[in-house]
Amino acid sequence: MAAWLIAVAALTSLDVISHRIVLADLRNYLARTALATAALIDGDEFVQFKHPEQETTEQYRVAVRPLAVLLETNPDIHFAYSGVTVGDRMHFVLDGTPLAERNGAGQLQHAAPMHEDKASPGEIEVTRTQQVTVESKPSSTAWGMGIRAQAPIFSHTGKMVGYVGLTMRATRYGELVHRTDLAAMFGVIIAAVLALLSGVAILRIEQDRETAARAQVAAEALLVGERDRLRDYALALDRADEAHRRLIANMLHEGLQQTLTGLGLMLTGARDKAKYPQLHEPISNAFEAVREAQITINTLIQDLAPPELEQASLAQMIGWVAALFESRYGFNTTWSIEGEADLSPDLRMLLYRIVREFIGYVHAQLKSKDADVQIHLNPEFVQFQIMTPGLTLSDAPSSLMPDIPMELRRIDERTRAAGGRFEIAPLPRGGCWAAVILPLG
Repeated sequence: MAAWLIAVAALTSLDVISHRIVLADLRNYLARTALATAALIDGDEFVQFKHPEQETTEQYRVAVRPLAVLLETNPDIHFAYSGVTVGDRMHFVLDGTPLAERNGAGQLQHAAPMHEDKASPGEIEVTRTQQVTVESKPSSTAWGMGIRAQAPIFSHTGKMVGYVGLTMRATRYGELVHRTDLAAMFGVIIAAVLALLSGVAILRIEQDRETAARAQVAAEALLVGERDRLRDYALALDRADEAHRRLIANMLHEGLQQTLTGLGLMLTGARDKAKYPQLHEPISNAFEAVREAQITINTLIQDLAPPELEQASLAQMIGWVAALFESRYGFNTTWSIEGEADLSPDLRMLLYRIVREFIGYVHAQLKSKDADVQIHLNPEFVQFQIMTPGLTLSDAPSSLMPDIPMELRRIDERTRAAGGRFEIAPLPRGGCWAAVILPLG
């Protein structure tokens, strides 16, 4: 039960984090799209549309073009319009929906200038704050799940004259959330089966210990087998964790990265075709924001599941960790590997995660600037040890103490689950030495 609850907690945390990442990227994408579209609308011309009959004029057709192009080129955008809010009522000004378009019930979808409707909370908020507003999460509509955003429109004097409103389909968000939920559910089921099998076997061993001497010998033999099963179970949990990391990384790469790439191309085209030179700078700023989002997603992908790890050797993995902390945080890691041993992919990945977690703990919690990592290999066991002058024994208490920090407790538990041990000791001239010893047999 304890092992299963730990697995459930870990998988649930990953599931919740993936939900938040996907929703944050969805809201950021919609906000930037709304801001870019609002920048394409001339605020001085916008205020000229005050009568319904103006929707058939050439001036209206030119003014509404950014909204119409957005609906034509982006199938995820369901509504694109602009308007003004007075009190709790809003008035449409420009509507990118074609004039004759009707919904499934036969009702006209297009709203003429000055068509009145009840203002939404987002429309009231953007009028009050004069800043882009995005709904906190998707909500149900008559045509499915959607999420709304509003961005202010300004005249050449800097006065807010109205806003652009976008409604985006949340179908892709729902699919990504559903996939992560399924992955988490399958992980929980697998963990439950493995935990149940291990628990039943351990219970049988405990009962056999009360039998005669011959039964005691048999029970000890079973105990050795169960330790091997627990080690396999720990490696299985690590594999499930890595698979979940790769799933999230693939979703970020195949979904959000491609969407941002398309948005960047659209912004580049809009900048090249912009009628007014003053639009070039805000469009370029929006394009740079898209590039920053792509860099952030690339960093998340590298943190979750770097593609090169799957086929990397142990030396390549440790070198990659050292280079990562050097480039990102200025943390200097000297490292060496002595001896040779046949390490399985699972054991290499376990060592990689332990090294990364320990160096991350030393840097984040203790503000140390350097560490020395040594790995010794032989046919029977592998020993990883780290020495740093910034780590003291009071900072890293014994793994037998109940108040051990969570980062070190996780290393201790993963090491013991794999059949090894975790040790910490002070150095004679200050600093601390920590080691992980894992059997290979």
